[in-house]
Amino acid sequence: MRKRQSVPVHLLKERSPLGIDIRYLDSQMDREVSTTDAHRDDHYIFIFLEKGTAHFVIDFKEFHVAGPLVLCILPGQVHHILSHSRASGWFLAAETTFVPIEHRKVFEHQMFTPINTLSAVLFNLCQQSLQLIDQYVSSINKDLPYNKDILSSSISTFTGFIVEATNIQQTQQATYNSRASTILTSFREVLSIHFSTLKKPSDYASLLCLSPAYLNEAIKQATGFSVTYWIRNEIILEAKRLLFYTDMTVKEIAQQLGYTDYAYFTRLFKQDTKRSPTQFRKEHHK
Repeated sequence: MRKRQSVPVHLLKERSPLGIDIRYLDSQMDREVSTTDAHRDDHYIFIFLEKGTAHFVIDFKEFHVAGPLVLCILPGQVHHILSHSRASGWFLAAETTFVPIEHRKVFEHQMFTPINTLSAVLFNLCQQSLQLIDQYVSSINKDLPYNKDILSSSISTFTGFIVEATNIQQTQQATYNSRASTILTSFREVLSIHFSTLKKPSDYASLLCLSPAYLNEAIKQATGFSVTYWIRNEIILEAKRLLFYTDMTVKEIAQQLGYTDYAYFTRLFKQDTKRSPTQFRKEHHK
């Protein structure tokens, strides 16, 4: 078998002299779109997934997505579809010149971020604009002459709606990240005070007047780890301090940290550090 020396590049002009390829994909999806191997394109691709699910790979990053959403693939990005289920929606390929430069800057900035913040209004507007583009392209050379300005304006309208959805999503994400950061600060404060008496995530959620699910989601968003992880981390850290800096017995340390069951505390410590409290003390007092 011949060794592949480069990633294939698909040129839009080879299949469309208009510089645009638009089609509606039914629940079976278009065979050409769903079975192509990994490749690059010299143009933009917009996948407007109305419903169903799909599994994409774009520049080594996997996306498991569900409609409704819009996915923008930039020129030069290596991509292919791994699988799909009951997926339907629109496929739009457009030359770079059809996408306004201010819109291109937004798409390049939000690389790898599927747009799933589609309000009912934006969803309908995207559908209508794609239908209009499709109708115009289908009418060229039949009922209407080719007018690049009309085509360019129509595509610009569609990408404008996507930019609007992108801005909304980024604003919401920024607001959420700010909220998550505030919650993390408050959580750390109460954890430092109550870790020896409160062991359940629900206890801290109650102190912060949040639901356990929302608290956990915010902490994972901010740190990558769950509330349970941070509670245990605080306990084990304090146990290590007491083992290293004091002469308290392991049983006394367990009691101070809120564990009346000395054996349970020992198992918990060993699960985290791969050694017993006694072994930890000996190793660090050598």
